[in-house]
Amino acid sequence: YSGIVEYETSFDFGDLSEGRRYVFNLGEIGRGCMAEASLNGKALAGVWTQPGRCDVTGILRKGANTLVIRLATPWSNRLVGDNNKMVKTWKEDAKADLENFRAGKPRQGKDWSWLANCVWHGFTREKEQKLRPSGLIEGPFITQE
Repeated sequence: YSGIVEYETSFDFGDLSEGRRYVFNLGEIGRGCMAEASLNGKALAGVWTQPGRCDVTGILRKGANTLVIRLATPWSNRLVGDNNKMVKTWKEDAKADLENFRAGKPRQGKDWSWLANCVWHGFTREKEQKLRPSGLIEGPFITQE
């Protein structure tokens, strides 16, 4: 994963209908993301992948509720971010090196140690890549059935 983001919100829920079932739906999350959710301090089972639904009857309260979602973002976005940093840095270095060469100065040295853990397969030095949509895209929802 690239990192963990935590979303927390408090909300008021109206009257709970007797005999009705309440379902938490994680909604749409970015491709490659994984999530865990808790409602009022209780972990919700089965919401870490799509469709991300579970029964919250008995957990959902009339009035104040607190929802926490922890989401791991995809490793591919880390690789794309490192690639884009590399593309930008190489372009800047090439321009500086050319200016130094023309002026008879030594080549400019850079610390490239941040690349040590970068996986190169599938990435290019020539152009920037696009990040995938990540995090909570739409939702979450609580519905009554």
